[in-house]
Amino acid sequence: MSGSRPAPRFTSPPAPTFAFTGFLGPVDNAPVVNSVRAGAAVPVKFSLGGNHGLNIMRDGYPASAAYTCGGTVPTDATETIPSPCGIV
Repeated sequence: MSGSRPAPRFTSPPAPTFAFTGFLGPVDNAPVVNSVRAGAAVPVKFSLGGNHGLNIMRDGYPASAAYTCGGTVPTDATETIPSPCGIV
């Protein structure tokens, strides 16, 4: 025997998969681009098919980004939602 052993193999667990079927109102799903007045409160609701705890978002998310207007993507004004503090 040479005394050498094979190196141990470590594998990471598979990434969790969730039953995400899209966003719930008042947000419309792609390909619609939701438009909203700056500063307005928009509740973003969705389901993952069960209670998976609070650690469901990747680091750095949720996030927002600039969007160039003027394309042919359909837009829809997001329904007005009263602000929880009464500011409109």
